[in-house]
Amino acid sequence: MALVPGTLQAGILSALTTVQANPAATPVDVAALWASAYQSYAGLAQSVLGFPPSVVNYPGLQAKLLAAFAIHTDLASAASDLADAFMLYWTGALFGATGPVVVPGNKGLLVGLLVAAWTGNLAAGVTVTLPQVAQQMASALDAFTRTVMAGDSVLPIPTGTPPAPIM
Repeated sequence: MALVPGTLQAGILSALTTVQANPAATPVDVAALWASAYQSYAGLAQSVLGFPPSVVNYPGLQAKLLAAFAIHTDLASAASDLADAFMLYWTGALFGATGPVVVPGNKGLLVGLLVAAWTGNLAAGVTVTLPQVAQQMASALDAFTRTVMAGDSVLPIPTGTPPAPIM
């Protein structure tokens, strides 16, 4: 199966509503919920040859998300820290047995999409619902995830086989 943005949106919405319903949730709880939502979505990714991710950095994602949910003084640094977390998830990842991730996503794209969504909401002066926030975050993360490039390999490895985006 390929990436399904609705899976990510549902996971993010679940994380947001869980935290809203439980004000005592710790940053560790929040990071775990977000990491789980992304893992449910990203675990469906496939390389061009149809291999699923066999190795990812899930513990690194959780740790970086914990740091990313710290208090920030500006939107750009918050978005940058979130992008670092999701890039770390893909750093060192493999598809199948030997298909390494050679580009762990486009950080600039994710930062730009997050800041644009957040500032657009603020500039419009509208109250944004949790489903709307989940949709905006899922759209940004889906666009970012589709920039992850995996180098599929089959034996024997064809010479000059370029890396390709995951699906």
